[in-house]
Amino acid sequence: MLKGKKREVHQREQLFLDVAAKVLLEEGYPEVSINRVAESTGFSRGTVYQRFKSKEELVTALGLQCRGRLHDVVTRAIESDGRPRARLLGIGEAISCYVKEYPDDQRVLKIIDSELILD
Repeated sequence: MLKGKKREVHQREQLFLDVAAKVLLEEGYPEVSINRVAESTGFSRGTVYQRFKSKEELVTALGLQCRGRLHDVVTRAIESDGRPRARLLGIGEAISCYVKEYPDDQRVLKIIDSELILD
């Protein structure tokens, strides 16, 4: 568990990512910006730039967060005890739970993975 200043920095970073995800999902990639995140959170642009040097870095961090959660869920299922078939079924169940717990992650990843963004 993070304490003090580290917890505050982590919470601020998560707020920035949450705002970026909201803008991305509601208005599309072109509307995501450091300025927009700063305005929406009440922090200065400099504060946002301290953590994310560009829009691309912000969106990359958002994608890594989504992929990281999926990776953690699948890894736990893979590493569980049991026969291979039971573990395979566990992976399917884990992914189902992930989709229910983080319903926007797949939409975020679909947008980020689109050819327009990759270019």
